[in-house]
Amino acid sequence: MTTPQAEKMRVLLIHPSFDLEEQYGDLGKIIEPMLPLSLGSLGAYLEAQGVSVKVVDEQIEYMHPGVLQRYINEFDPGVVGMTVLTPIANRAYTISQEIKKINRNILNVFGNVHPTLMPDEVLKTGVVDIAVRGEGEYTLWDLVLHHYEGTLKENLPNIQGISYLNDEGNVKHNPNRPYVKNLDVFPPFAYHLLMEDSNNPLYNAGHITTSRGCPWNCIFCSSRTISGVGYRVNSPQRVIEEITTLVEKYNIKAFVFDDDNFIVNKKRSAEICDLIIQKGYHKRLKWHCQGRGDLVSEDILRKMKEAGCVSVSFGIETMSQRLLDTVNKSEKVEDNVKAVMLCKKVGLQSRGSFILGLPTESREECLMTIKLAKKLPLTYAKFSIATPYPGTDLYQVALKEGFKVPDDWIRFTTTVGLGKYEPVYAPKGRTTSELKVLQRWANLTFYLTPKRLIAMFEQNAPQNITTLPKVTSIFKLFKYAKIGLWFLFTTFTLHFKGVVPDDDR
Repeated sequence: MTTPQAEKMRVLLIHPSFDLEEQYGDLGKIIEPMLPLSLGSLGAYLEAQGVSVKVVDEQIEYMHPGVLQRYINEFDPGVVGMTVLTPIANRAYTISQEIKKINRNILNVFGNVHPTLMPDEVLKTGVVDIAVRGEGEYTLWDLVLHHYEGTLKENLPNIQGISYLNDEGNVKHNPNRPYVKNLDVFPPFAYHLLMEDSNNPLYNAGHITTSRGCPWNCIFCSSRTISGVGYRVNSPQRVIEEITTLVEKYNIKAFVFDDDNFIVNKKRSAEICDLIIQKGYHKRLKWHCQGRGDLVSEDILRKMKEAGCVSVSFGIETMSQRLLDTVNKSEKVEDNVKAVMLCKKVGLQSRGSFILGLPTESREECLMTIKLAKKLPLTYAKFSIATPYPGTDLYQVALKEGFKVPDDWIRFTTTVGLGKYEPVYAPKGRTTSELKVLQRWANLTFYLTPKRLIAMFEQNAPQNITTLPKVTSIFKLFKYAKIGLWFLFTTFTLHFKGVVPDDDR
């Protein structure tokens, strides 16, 4: 059969989401949408092959049946692809069910972490045709091409990195697709699919991913299931090209390096900083990144600050060395403390991520982490609850401890204690209710200082708030004030109930 004309191939990419206020409580009101990075990468690769692509983000437009019907009628996609993380799996199933009601001939494809790790569950819903495992650019293109050629069924056994149901109704897992070593072979991120209006206020900042993979083996992390354990990068020149697009085309004033660790290779990081400075973007941009405490040096931090970096986030996790060793973090508590102090020395803000309820953690260790975190000169902090995502070693630990997998994955978020749901896991001798209270207490009391409240407002406020209409500015200020009052009320309610001991100060 002849290859179909590329312009007739149409793919609708969907980013399912959940109710932010259910997940984060009142904090959900100030959480800005984040660019769905996987869909921007997939869309870019498909467009490079001549495919027509449309992206719908449920953070911005909820896909109730009427909206979904409109998109399918107007765009007429032959393939719908969804990026599916574990907590939104059930929402993705609902959308797929609606798609099959509208047109059963549409090929429904799931990708990202959940279908990579739970392909049998995904396919046995009866509403998903293909589960893509691992990185999806090449795999999705193979599926789209064969679907439009009408040769998909006979070619399914030859497509690497997919799982599907065979004629007998059994799940068939094809071999994994090898990782692409040189990331520059992929086209630039398709920002235009998400940010067609250069003044679009819906995404508060730009996001750039310049590497894939992680060389470490923390037991709680599931990202390696997609990107692998190696470390692969874009060249510094390619990175500056994408930054140029954000600055010159979309007028972005701030962006985030979404790499798990921007400082794995300090020489490369410095080269990227030098290019930013050469372009003069250090005078026009503020940017943020993540790093490991044991890789930080004063020289690289000063270079980053010179290039416009304003904050670095560290996965500190816990202030107990015993627990750091337990979760295979492969670094020392003092490494993280030193990194935070170095940030303060060079004039950078720092953010610490902490995990409460790690395996074997005692209540005393949990309170010690909260107490010492508040004493560090951190500008921001996030206190999460240990969540046994499928595919992680933590998941296996939890199963051995008697953990029961729930029917609905929506509670599988590290911030679950801030909203209406109960956490799914607690170490032996602890309770999920206790962790929920401690997560709220830690996050709330950390920010109950004027300096940190102001920093949180600045981080979440629109980049161009001074240019907004006066009524909009007042509305935003009122909303943030309301959140601040909720912080105070919740914190003092917990204190007077006596749920947190007096030694956590």
